[in-house]
Amino acid sequence: MEHDLEQLLALTRTLQARAEAGDWDAVEQTGSRQRQRLEGWFAAHAASGLTQPQRQLLEQILECNRRVGELLQRNRDRLGGELHSLRRGRSGAAAYAANS
Repeated sequence: MEHDLEQLLALTRTLQARAEAGDWDAVEQTGSRQRQRLEGWFAAHAASGLTQPQRQLLEQILECNRRVGELLQRNRDRLGGELHSLRRGRSGAAAYAANS
């Protein structure tokens, strides 16, 4: 059981590394695999209770996931700012063209 969580932690660290690199397509793919494996792990082991080592591994997984969430939020905010600037630029160009 702990071996499965160690593999999940390694996958989660890969997910975090891809998020830090800004490889959002890979984040989506890796995140999907991670969610499926976590769901499968909990479905198979949740009723048996958690040992201390399992809790520690899950806490590490959660911490990595928090970091990925922060990176996703920052990227979303950045993209929103870029979209806003693009819209402002288009509006300015349209106004200029209309007054020319």
